[in-house]
Amino acid sequence: MATSKPAGCDDVPASDTTGMARMSDWFDGVPGIDTARVLDILARSIDCRVVNIEVRRRRDLEKHAGRSSTQFILEVVSPQHDDRRRLVFVKRSAASRSERQHYAALKGRCNIPDCLGAVNDSEGRELLFLEYVPRQVFLMNPAHLAGVLDAIAAINAADLSPTHDRARDAEALVAGSGGWTAALDLIGDHLMAAEVSREHVARIRRERRQLIDAANSMSAILHSATWRPDLNDPHQLNFGMREQSDEVVTYDLQGLGYFPGFFGVANLVLDLAGGFPSRAWLRGVSECYLERYNRRAGDHVTLGQFRQECTIGLRLGRLRKLAWRAAAASGSSAAARLDTREVRNHWNQLLRLAQAQ
Repeated sequence: MATSKPAGCDDVPASDTTGMARMSDWFDGVPGIDTARVLDILARSIDCRVVNIEVRRRRDLEKHAGRSSTQFILEVVSPQHDDRRRLVFVKRSAASRSERQHYAALKGRCNIPDCLGAVNDSEGRELLFLEYVPRQVFLMNPAHLAGVLDAIAAINAADLSPTHDRARDAEALVAGSGGWTAALDLIGDHLMAAEVSREHVARIRRERRQLIDAANSMSAILHSATWRPDLNDPHQLNFGMREQSDEVVTYDLQGLGYFPGFFGVANLVLDLAGGFPSRAWLRGVSECYLERYNRRAGDHVTLGQFRQECTIGLRLGRLRKLAWRAAAASGSSAAARLDTREVRNHWNQLLRLAQAQ
């Protein structure tokens, strides 16, 4: 394998059978990975040869709701070079979908961590090796929120044509809308079963009809909407801050694609504000985002246009969340697996959006 050779390594052998043997400790449960390629990626991450590194599995990252990948931190150390070291973020995808192509397409244009390399295991699942960004982002911190808005604006203004087809992404999303009615039926049944008052049951039945009508109208709305590169499911835990520069980056690009209605920022802000924030707060966040987006995209989206487009993105976001919850709960014990408070919250938000149309 070809790697750069730092000074002082001339007398070191070019094999590392000990390192190869320890791979099972680092990647327990990951079948059939190319150990030589993994070691090469880790060695190059600190500008060393394979023989000069030690690798330690530091810790696993806890899964949050919606996260399907396995994530952990490795520490790469070179004792021969004054204990030169680096923490590497490793992510094993839950499906055979590549994320590395997105990092390559956005490199130098968006706020993303360095992609150090990737390999596939024998199940076709990707192991992605990324720069570890240690600091958490807290969206209630105005400086952190501004950084997140800038990171999303950079993606919204990017060109994904090398890896994505706008029309194909739109067709796939519209095709998936066929399951929204069934999801609303299931969740409506769940909410009615949780009520004891006939009046409340009748109200939910009326709401369900209204929401199904709104869902059925979304297909035409999506066809006429403006589509931009965006994040599939932006979440506070998918952003981090670099230690030295305070730059906020996003490291969840697996669902990157074209979405309508400023989908990512609209749903992130809605979730952050707990539903429907004050007009003054929402205006301030919107203006902060639009300044960044218009500058990066060379666009001139007005605040009024932004609000109209966000309504589409918000309706789509609530419909998808309800559909995800319904799909996860499908089966004989669906009612037991649905969180009544959570789905009622999404239901109410979607209802308000439909009534404001």
